[in-house]
Amino acid sequence: DELSVSLPKDTQITLTNTRAEYITGRLNLLINNGLMGLGLVVALLFLFLNGKTALWVAAGIPTSMLAAMGLMYVFGVTINMISLFGMILVVGILVDDGIVIAENIYSHFERGKTAKQAALDGTMEVLPSVFSSVLTTMVAFSVLLYVEGLEVMREMAFVVLACLAFSLIEAFIILPAHLGHKTILSE
Repeated sequence: DELSVSLPKDTQITLTNTRAEYITGRLNLLINNGLMGLGLVVALLFLFLNGKTALWVAAGIPTSMLAAMGLMYVFGVTINMISLFGMILVVGILVDDGIVIAENIYSHFERGKTAKQAALDGTMEVLPSVFSSVLTTMVAFSVLLYVEGLEVMREMAFVVLACLAFSLIEAFIILPAHLGHKTILSE
C-alpha cells in the first residue's frame, strides 16, 4: 500500500523502532523448528512404526498449531513475539501424546487385534496417563495467566494452552480414528 501525502519542504519521515524483522525472525524460527520437528518425528517413527502411522502422528503438529491459531483469532490474540515464543516452546511437546497413543495402538494391532479394536483398546489403555501428563503441563502454564506483573506472558500461556488442548483432541479422537483402518496399520 502506498500513501501519497504532501509534506512541507525539507521534511523527512524516518521509520524507527520497528519490530517487523524480529517478528519475521521468530516466525521463520517457528516454521524452521516446526519443519525440523516434523521431519525428526517422522524419521524416528519410521524406525519404530510403519510409514503411514508415522505420518498421521506427525500431522498432529500442524493440526494443533492451526487450530490454536483459529482460537487465537477468535479471542483477539495476535501473532507477535510473545505468542510466537509460545508456539516455538510447545512445538516439541505437541507430538508426545500422539507418539504414545500411536505406539500403543500399533502394539495392540501387532498382537492380532483388528485395527478398530486396537485403536480403541490402545487409546483407552494410555488415556489416563497421557491426559494427566498433558494436564500437568497445562496447569503449569495456566499460572502465567494470573500472575500480576507478568501480563505480557498471558499471550504465551494462552497459545501453549490452546496448542496442548487441541493436541489432546487430535491424539484422543482424530489419530485413533485414522489408525483404526487396517490399511494404515498394516503395510
